[in-house]
Amino acid sequence: MTGLPAIPDTYTPQEVVDKMVEAVLTVPGIFRVLYDLTAKPPWTTEWE
Repeated sequence: MTGLPAIPDTYTPQEVVDKMVEAVLTVPGIFRVLYDLTAKPPWTTEWE
């Protein structure tokens, strides 16, 4: 089971990434966001 990496402006349009950033910045208390660019879907590393 594999997925496409969410590379900005390749598989994910830059406009979508910008909207995500704007939405996150409206939440008080958030000081760090990690963006996973791996090709594996979350929680499937040991599933295979």
